[in-house]
Amino acid sequence: MKKCILALNMWLGLVFATQGVLGVEIRVLSLGTALMEVENTNLSILAAREGLDQAVQGIRRSRAGLMPHLKAVAGQSRNQTVTVGLGLEESGISRQSDPYSRFNAGISLDVPLVDLASIASYRESKYISEISEYEYQAALEDIKLAVAETYIGVMRARSALNLGQKALERAEKLRVITQNRVDAGAGHRIDLMRAKLEVSSAKQVVVSRKTGAFENELRLKLLLDIDLDVPLELLPVESIALASDAPCDYQMVLLNREDYLARLSEEDRARL
Repeated sequence: MKKCILALNMWLGLVFATQGVLGVEIRVLSLGTALMEVENTNLSILAAREGLDQAVQGIRRSRAGLMPHLKAVAGQSRNQTVTVGLGLEESGISRQSDPYSRFNAGISLDVPLVDLASIASYRESKYISEISEYEYQAALEDIKLAVAETYIGVMRARSALNLGQKALERAEKLRVITQNRVDAGAGHRIDLMRAKLEVSSAKQVVVSRKTGAFENELRLKLLLDIDLDVPLELLPVESIALASDAPCDYQMVLLNREDYLARLSEEDRARL
């Protein structure tokens, strides 16, 4: 009976272990997918978007100062007159009257004709919203650039690690061949020492490249808010042919940069 229970426990443990191995979720990413996901997953982008939303709400608050103000007031009071100390008690007059209620209501409408302070505040809030929009787009481009660089960095680090592991395998084979030659009396001890040094150097290169690949992969997961325990499978990047002799209009380049446009809006806000 004990043997049956032990065998059953071993079988269940094997089943759960197999499910754990097979249930590992591998995240498949391409460069295009990573650039699309970063806008909704990166915390810095989400914080910049929240700042943009607050700037838009600031426009609505400042615009309220330019709109007519309608105010309705309603109230009710309950009173009672008390006569004490006037000498009326001897005449049989009551000291207090019956309680009575009073209700009042009113509506007031204020229409601002020219309010320079409110107009300036409204225009300033529009500049702030415009600057926040440019800053959000600039932050988004910076994060996307960081994601692209990290994505390429992970692929390069993995390729370099693969080459380092192959170099280590070759160094190990060379050490074995040299060891066999020395044991057979056809080689020198100095050749064996040189082969061992090659193996040691190749191992250091592999360890260094493993560290680089791990750091780049960790940085990519942090940028995309991916669980650190989830393994990544990166798809190759398609090469894009660029025209090297195409004329460059620097003014158009500047007008397409959000950080430059944000500085222009800040200058307009300072003039205001």
